[in-house]
Amino acid sequence: MNFSQHRKRLVKDAIRVAIVCAIFGATAYVLSIPHVREEILDIAHVRNSLRAAGPAGMLFFIGISGLAVGFGVPRLWVSALAGGLYGAILGTVTGQVASMIGAIITFYIARLLLRSVLLRRMPAKMYVWYERFNKHGFFWLFYIRLFPFANATVTNLVGGVSQVSLRTFLLATFLGYLPETAIFAVFGSSAAKKDYVQFAVAFAALVAFLTIERFWQYLRKRGGVAEDPSVVACELERESLK
Repeated sequence: MNFSQHRKRLVKDAIRVAIVCAIFGATAYVLSIPHVREEILDIAHVRNSLRAAGPAGMLFFIGISGLAVGFGVPRLWVSALAGGLYGAILGTVTGQVASMIGAIITFYIARLLLRSVLLRRMPAKMYVWYERFNKHGFFWLFYIRLFPFANATVTNLVGGVSQVSLRTFLLATFLGYLPETAIFAVFGSSAAKKDYVQFAVAFAALVAFLTIERFWQYLRKRGGVAEDPSVVACELERESLK
């Protein structure tokens, strides 16, 4: 690659990154406006306003929440807020739909705008997951979605640049998201209703998920795969592509 081609590629990368940064920056700016923050964070006011609007209010919440998740807002916050607004059951439904919308948005941002950028500049550890998604997309997407506090935005980005199909991405994401969505919707509902039984159920479920995750990691280390050989392979492949 000559200098001119390299410069053009850098310019294209810079433009794509600037577009994405502008989107995220605008979202952060809007959320930093005191009036907007007061309206969004006043749960009682939001609940009354949305319920008064009926189905249109729920659709509005799903749409706004989906956009927020797509631009980096943690989906578990949205699930908890949905539980506080609509209760455990409807909160799970609305939180799940919003989470799926957000995942689709980030997926297509990566696939349409950032794919070439990320493939050339992807860190080695992230590249491991890229390779896993390419080879066994459903399994690894479902696996990483199951565990609380995994970075959903990064997972969506890697899924978007990988070769995994949208259908596989959506199915694994839906099934993997559902348990955590329900748990945090129940958390939100318990806080809004001051229902300690709901809180205890959600807390026990969350502890169970974290325990399973730690146990799985223990089994992996005990089996001698703490140093994942795919890391070495991917790093070598990355070097060969430079």
